[in-house]
Amino acid sequence: VNAAATPLVVLLAAPFAPRLARRFGALRVMAGGVLITALAIAAMTAAVDATLWFVLRLIIGLGSAAPWAISETLVNALSHDRNRAQWVAAYGGCFLIGMVFGPIALETVGPDGPGGFYVAVAVIGLAAIALASLRGVALPAEDAPATGAARAVLLAPTLIAAGFASGYLESAAVSFFSLRLVAAGRTEAIALYALAVLLVGGLIAQYPTTSTARRIGAGGAAAGIGGAAAGHSHTRTH
Repeated sequence: VNAAATPLVVLLAAPFAPRLARRFGALRVMAGGVLITALAIAAMTAAVDATLWFVLRLIIGLGSAAPWAISETLVNALSHDRNRAQWVAAYGGCFLIGMVFGPIALETVGPDGPGGFYVAVAVIGLAAIALASLRGVALPAEDAPATGAARAVLLAPTLIAAGFASGYLESAAVSFFSLRLVAAGRTEAIALYALAVLLVGGLIAQYPTTSTARRIGAGGAAAGIGGAAAGHSHTRTH
């Protein structure tokens, strides 16, 4: 339940991010989300109660929703049909680089102390600097037409289904992969590095996947990837 807290709030809050961007400006909304996330992570260094930890994870999800949803909108709005695959691959690659960095940094500073939280806050600070560099830039997300979540599902059911499956697999891998390794008798260091290797595989697959989707269509690519994932869904860690 604790592991699901953050993605659950992201799921619930993300549909409201575009409306907030149109009302207050995309940059302000993303900066606010970054600040909320940084403060919640910093507060975790002093959290000793499981209930408080759960609440802080909910707050992290709330802060993460806007930067995540708006940045993906911007990638699609700022790219063109001829280079969208490259832009999406670069965006996904940067996302996975951050996820690969996480387990390695945690193993470097140690998983038991507050060092991992400080590293996370520092990385979020880099994101804040990047957002500050966009001051004065007109962002397309602020002018995007309003589309409700229900209408989005009706307009692109295959895309929504693929996104749901992708989120499920990603969350399951990140949340339980290392836990399964530790339960099987591996050390925490091995579990963290194994998780990093898993994420590197996703990083390598970014450009081939987006290029294939452009050539054969998103539906065909999603069906192929889904079939491959289903074929490995019962793999066990020994």
